Amino acid sequence: GVARWDGQSWNPVGGASGSVRVDTLAVTPNGDLFAGGWFDTIAGTTAANIARFDGSAWSAVGAGCDGPVNRLQVLPNGDLLAIGTFQNAGTLPAAGIARWDGQSWSALPAGFTTPKYDIDLLPDGDLVISGYSTERIQRLSTTCPATAMPTGAGCAGAAGPLVLAADGLPWSGTTFRARATGFPSAAFAVALYGLQPASTPLANVLPQALPGCTLWTSTESIALLPVVAGAAETRLTLPNTMAFAGVQLFHQVLAAELDPVGNLVAFTGSNALALVLGTW
Repeated sequence: GVARWDGQSWNPVGGASGSVRVDTLAVTPNGDLFAGGWFDTIAGTTAANIARFDGSAWSAVGAGCDGPVNRLQVLPNGDLLAIGTFQNAGTLPAAGIARWDGQSWSALPAGFTTPKYDIDLLPDGDLVISGYSTERIQRLSTTCPATAMPTGAGCAGAAGPLVLAADGLPWSGTTFRARATGFPSAAFAVALYGLQPASTPLANVLPQALPGCTLWTSTESIALLPVVAGAAETRLTLPNTMAFAGVQLFHQVLAAELDPVGNLVAFTGSNALALVLGTW
């Protein structure tokens, strides 16, 4: 029921073969492969309609689901959603949709009916679920969405304006990425993260700052980053915990410009990003 193509030939995955009906696959951030469908065993392992392959062997996902699993969807934090025509996930009542956090099953809010056939994660983090019922298409939103909104304005240096843009959203359990562009060839980047907004002339903090540049965030965290082809990539690993849900952070990047012999001659600043850490 599950096979892997290595570029030249097909191979069974962990010994999975025979009449197993697998309808859906998903890979979680740790590299585990999950398979859902309609089966009692897979590769000789008892698993009720959903199983996990860790690269070596298949194993059950808790007590599984008591009906077919039609689709799997990985949430931003790495948890797994299963949808299908089941009524229970493990021993927990779950009307066709349930969540696996790596240790146990949980049900989603009431208001869903079975059966369910497909699920997709939208760019804003919402889920769209389809099924054959009175609610044929439904949209599910988290109560704590992640946001990344530009704020303030950057200033121009030797290569023009410095611009910071988010590459995704700051979900708990993920690495938030952003990209700053507009660096001259001889420069390095300074990534700033703070808990409070600011609006301070950058020259008040750094004498080499050019006129019109502003510090838009407090500076609880500072990191130096390389510049490649006029751009710098920033990364912030966010803990997978509810304690950070709804926390607001501010992010800005500075450009430290160098002269031909490596002397620091100017600082410029980007716009900021106002981040709200979201969770599912």
